[in-house]
Amino acid sequence: MARPVSVLAVEDDEEDLQLLKAAFRRANIPVFFTATTDGGDARSIIEKTLGDGTDRSLDLIFLDLNLPTVDGREILAWMRSNDALSNIPIVVLTGALDDKSAAYADRFDDVLCFEKPGDLATMTHIVNQGVRALTSRSVGGD
Repeated sequence: MARPVSVLAVEDDEEDLQLLKAAFRRANIPVFFTATTDGGDARSIIEKTLGDGTDRSLDLIFLDLNLPTVDGREILAWMRSNDALSNIPIVVLTGALDDKSAAYADRFDDVLCFEKPGDLATMTHIVNQGVRALTSRSVGGD
């Protein structure tokens, strides 16, 4: 990619957020990283990028499902029901990939869903999966 990947991480656990950042560094992927711990703030950040036509637009979102204020499930449903947002790849990271969380994420064909890893190697693999989803959308969408 010619420019850094613009990533929004919606994660309320600081250790998980630091692991995600480290995974981008380990994968040697240039990234412009924005993070928030709150679903309400995430929605505001996403709305600000709508239609601005700049390189600040979001390329990829890493989304925790269990968040304060606005739950990650609400963010996911809102984004997938909005034509202007439905093309942004989303990687769901959840603390417990139980049947309910997996079933919810599976409602959306284009959402990757993973249990939060505790190690850098696994998180790096997840980051690479997310970037591949972004790359395949860019190629397929043109």
